[in-house]
Parts: sequence; structure tokens; C-alpha cells
Amino acid sequence: MNSLSQSQPVSALLGAECRPWLSAYDAGLLNDFGGGDVSWWQDYLRAELEHAHDFYQVQIEAVAARCRSLVDALTPSADTKAAYIGEIKFTVSTGFEEDGCEVWQDITVPWTTIKDIMAMVLAYTASDGALGRQDGPSGSPGMNNPLPTPQPEQSHGEGQ
Repeated sequence: MNSLSQSQPVSALLGAECRPWLSAYDAGLLNDFGGGDVSWWQDYLRAELEHAHDFYQVQIEAVAARCRSLVDALTPSADTKAAYIGEIKFTVSTGFEEDGCEVWQDITVPWTTIKDIMAMVLAYTASDGALGRQDGPSGSPGMNNPLPTPQPEQSHGEGQ
């Protein structure tokens, strides 16, 4: 059973894989094997760019999968209802006994309220309030420094 008093920080629940920034690609030490051969250097740079693409693609796919699972967890369904219903409770005082002892009762949050909360969380994550936060290191792709929009590939003719 979950309770607010036992809750963990969101960062602990989500884990390191949910940080809004990606690990940096390190090409390692550059060499000078190509000398003045321009085509060798072009091939070398294309290969490094391909390695960097693969490096980031794996990370982006993992973040996208995690985002999909979080959206699924915040979307009302038979699965989320089975997982959450009856799990969120709070205790309220219902009065006093004749001897002066306070009487407490657990109240279960109704499923309709849980669905409302889920909708509010999803709406907030899409709002300017959530998108305007700075969660990553300065200048890194974070909530207010989104990843750049991919540009269409440009064709490179022979000899370019």
C-alpha cells in the first residue's frame, strides 16, 4: 500500500534512466592518419558521426520506451485500475469516543479521483509549467532545452 508519508522522491522512483539529458559521446583521441587526404578525412568524420548517431539512438530509444511506460501508467485502463484501486488511502479523524480518545478511519481514494489525478499529471507534463523547468545541466537538453528537431537528410553527390 502506498501512502504519502512513505513516498519516495520522484527521482528515486524513476531512476537515472529518466534524466532529461543524454550521456555525452566521446570520439576519443583524434588521429592524423589521413594527413592531407580530404576523402580519408571525410570518411573518418562520416564514420564518427555514424558512431555518435548509434550511441544517441540507443539512449533515445530507452528514454522513449520509459516515456511510453509512464504515459501508460498514467492512462486509465483495466490494468491501471487493478494496480491503483484501493492502494491510495488517507486517515481522518471521525470524532471522539466517550472516554475522549480520538477515532480514526482509513478512507480509500475513489477510482474516479485517481483518474482525475492521472489526467492532471498528464496535462501538467504537456504544459508550459512542466516544459519550462530546467532539469538538466546548464545548456544540456533538459525540459527547457529540448533536443533539436531533426532536419531532413541532405543528399551528398559524388565528390562532395
